[in-house]
Amino acid sequence: MPVGCAATLLAAAREARAGGPAAAAQLTVLALELTQMLLFGAFVTGAVRLRARPDWHKRLMVMATVCILPNVIVRLMMVLLPDALLRNDLTLGLWSALLAGVIGLDAWRTGRLHPAYARAGTVAFSGMLLAYLMGSSATWQRFAGWLVS
Repeated sequence: MPVGCAATLLAAAREARAGGPAAAAQLTVLALELTQMLLFGAFVTGAVRLRARPDWHKRLMVMATVCILPNVIVRLMMVLLPDALLRNDLTLGLWSALLAGVIGLDAWRTGRLHPAYARAGTVAFSGMLLAYLMGSSATWQRFAGWLVS
């Protein structure tokens, strides 16, 4: 996780120095990526602590994996929709649909919504939405600009 944070900060600093239309979007991405890493670490930690409860363990590991998928979505968008690359809202929307699909498929398969998905899904969605909203704010843009300068 420390390496991921360092890489994220360095990438944001590089984009901010370059200026242009990608600079503000990259500072929003910084908030999203730091949140992704926090969620990933929290879900893996929870899964490891709940190894004795396989139903919780596997669902928390799936949630940890889902939390790092926005980067995959961005890379697919680079190929499929290059004009939409700076649309963090589109990336978040696609990720949210994937999250809902994973949780919905499990609920359909088991006939109920598992509490692990109910709790972790709420935390993941809320965390990413909050990161997007905060990352788009002028206050975050100023702070992140200072952080990467």
